[in-house]
Amino acid sequence: MRSPTLLLASKRSAWSLLLSATTSGACAALTASLVTPIAYASPEMDRQYAIKTVGFLRAVDNVDGLFESYVAKAFQEYFVQNSRFTLTDLSKADDVLSGSKIPYAKLIQDNQILGKLSRVTRAESILRTKIFKEGPRYRFTIEWLHSPKMIAMATEIFFLEQPKQGESLSAAEVTRAIQKGLDDLLTKIPFVGQITGRDAESVTVDIGESAKLKSGDKLSVATLEEIKKHPLLNTVVEWRMVPVGTLEVETVDRGLAFCKVTEQEEGKQIARFQKITQITPKLVDLAQDTLVDEEAEARKRAAETPRLGWISGGPTSGTFSRLYSSSNGSTGKDGGGFLVGAKADGQLWLNRKWFIESSLGYGTFDYSQKNIATGADTGVNDSGTLLSYRLSLGYTYFVAGNFFGPKGFLKLGYRNSNYTLATQTAENTAPSSFSSLSFGIGADLPVRNLWGLLLNLDFGILRNGTETGAT
Repeated sequence: MRSPTLLLASKRSAWSLLLSATTSGACAALTASLVTPIAYASPEMDRQYAIKTVGFLRAVDNVDGLFESYVAKAFQEYFVQNSRFTLTDLSKADDVLSGSKIPYAKLIQDNQILGKLSRVTRAESILRTKIFKEGPRYRFTIEWLHSPKMIAMATEIFFLEQPKQGESLSAAEVTRAIQKGLDDLLTKIPFVGQITGRDAESVTVDIGESAKLKSGDKLSVATLEEIKKHPLLNTVVEWRMVPVGTLEVETVDRGLAFCKVTEQEEGKQIARFQKITQITPKLVDLAQDTLVDEEAEARKRAAETPRLGWISGGPTSGTFSRLYSSSNGSTGKDGGGFLVGAKADGQLWLNRKWFIESSLGYGTFDYSQKNIATGADTGVNDSGTLLSYRLSLGYTYFVAGNFFGPKGFLKLGYRNSNYTLATQTAENTAPSSFSSLSFGIGADLPVRNLWGLLLNLDFGILRNGTETGAT
């Protein structure tokens, strides 16, 4: 017994869809699927699963259409960038389906209706998206349906957490999640492209720069041997591929590559609609890419601009000298020793040009002295320490406008040096301290690669000195 025929007409277009279903037809289809769940290899099968064109249905959800516009935008952007597929516009069909008395969510679950829709729109495959709020998260289900029987070739399910109170899902976050779901969906199909033509030993394939193909890459070619389908769920459960041969990429365009046949299995021939199952990069390119990546990473680390400032430290050495004499220099003591220690410097950047600089140093030295008048050793055999620090405000001038280019700087601050030496009145030794305002100029001059020349010149202004215990 036949069920009534339903005619849905769009008020905004001059075409219509004839939607019909039969009880006997549904039973026959179920019986046939139970009897013949496997499709066997033939050139026609490769052609049937070309899936060059793809369309997407308006998404359905249980949150009043919250994600409808997000899904549409994400799909459009994704397939514009993916040159492997041609996007088919199903918006007119959506208008017709939405105008039916049958709920839209129910209509898009009817495979007979979608089969008629695919014939009218010439879509070789259709994406059906459903979103349901489940507690504190949203469950996204994207099904990739093969026309016209609407066999589910692959299904991808992912989740988005509901934002906390007072927050909202950003459009960028939702778009990234949906497009990541599309990436994962496409990887569930065991081929990344197909052959679009062959002339003698020359072959064209429908993937190119967008698939990161390069000249010299190897492409494995196979043909569909059989496709196992679930008899009740109407889904593909297994793809079986038979190797046919190998291609070598010669030239690459954005969505197309020209190849040559390098190998064919005995008794088989590479032909149109056969599938590209694997891309093997050229071995030299693999090594070169690794080297380039390592060099690029090294350059990136070397060229990375610090954001807060810098700090450095290391050992220091030098000499310490001290002269204590009368005003005319005729009497007094003159001494010194070798100093070793450590020093740390740092800068805190207030912005691109202004900075605060600090320095801290500490050292120890042995000390001996002689009498100025006689030149004789006075017998002093002592040791002392030096503690110094400096704090300055600086301004940087970029000569070439580049952070790593030549630059000069001015600094103004305060500095202090404290010398500890045992107090010996007879020998005129005692601790001393010197402080002053400090004015500095300098330059940072790149020389080659990571090497450069750093110049600094500091002046003490309004210097003050104190000494405790000496006569």
